Amino acid sequence: MISYRNIFHRFPGRVIFSLAVFGAFLAGETAAAEVRMQDTGRLHAGHSLQADREPSVGLEMAPSTARAGITTSLFFTVKDAEGNPIRNLTVSHERILHVIIISKDFSVFAHIHPEDFIPASSLAKTDKYELRYVFPKAGEYLIAADFAVKDVLFSRRVRVTVEGEPPMSMIREDFSRIKDFGDYRVVLDAPERVSAGHKTVLGYQVSEKGIPVTDLEPHLGAPMHLSIILTDLNRFIHAHGYRPGSESHAHPIGHIHGTVRERYGPEIDAEVVFPMKGIYKVFSEIKHKGKVRLLDFFVNVE
Repeated sequence: MISYRNIFHRFPGRVIFSLAVFGAFLAGETAAAEVRMQDTGRLHAGHSLQADREPSVGLEMAPSTARAGITTSLFFTVKDAEGNPIRNLTVSHERILHVIIISKDFSVFAHIHPEDFIPASSLAKTDKYELRYVFPKAGEYLIAADFAVKDVLFSRRVRVTVEGEPPMSMIREDFSRIKDFGDYRVVLDAPERVSAGHKTVLGYQVSEKGIPVTDLEPHLGAPMHLSIILTDLNRFIHAHGYRPGSESHAHPIGHIHGTVRERYGPEIDAEVVFPMKGIYKVFSEIKHKGKVRLLDFFVNVE
């Protein structure tokens, strides 16, 4: 088994406004070949970086081999091209670092931040960003990190193996477009045929106990956060929803610094470009009555 020390390797993955496509990751005993994903753009023309000048992310885990049911500390370090730690990361969607954890069977999802564990006032002085997590099952997980340096967004990801019990189960694919999540019924409106490489609008309609929800609240500066992953874990997309008919959700200043303050619903739209054909799991986070609600759908992309 590997120790998972410094297993994040650098590769480009800038975000175009509300969409982030994550690059290559590691698996097994040695690092897989680094894969250069499509450069999806930049937020500000004045902050363009060459690929070899982009920051890298290092991850250390304590204990070095994670076990199900035991708290694991995750230490992230962001470094510049010379290997020097980068401090004062740009706040993006109200946090300096977004970490998303997804199990290979898609039964586990988490979206956490250093601010959940350490006061924000202390983060500007640190070289390492610590988060803690209890992996509930043994098996393979994707860990993704989303951060911004000088208003340019970057994304990195890696796969890790968690030991112990209980094991993960098999993936259960369900292509229903109408699903119940507790008291909430959500209708996913998407094209009958979704094509890779083309913009797709995913439309959500949310109701609670049969009544349309019109008082959804902003969650981390957006009406909705989406984490979209190919079922073989080889592609990952981070996107954000917006109110239908509102001003473009792709406004660069609002994406980095702004906050959505109004209430909205029952409809939320999200624009996504699926990079390749296959079956994707779409996790979507919304907030209502002060609580984050997790939605999930499968989408088949041709």
